[in-house]
Amino acid sequence: MTEYKSASTVLTHILYYDFLHPIFIPLLLASFAGLGYLTFYLAGKLHIFDKKGHTYKSLLTTLPLIGAALIAISRTQDYRHHWEDITVGGLIGTRKVERAELVQF
Repeated sequence: MTEYKSASTVLTHILYYDFLHPIFIPLLLASFAGLGYLTFYLAGKLHIFDKKGHTYKSLLTTLPLIGAALIAISRTQDYRHHWEDITVGGLIGTRKVERAELVQF
């Protein structure tokens, strides 16, 4: 016996998965952009490239990016987003931060 679905259920499914489902995730774009900017800001303020060899500075600088990566991993664990969406959102967010840093400095 086949199970029939209502027209509204089918229409909702088509609208969400075919038209409204984003190519990338705006949350990841914002998290990589915001936390990436914080990473570049900390790198500039802590002078991590001054050739003095302080490892704690570089570890402290990468903590925001690790946080953005954890947000990205959590999006794949709930099985609502594909890894392609997450990768594109992260790359776009990181690229926007790089462009903002180049314009600012």
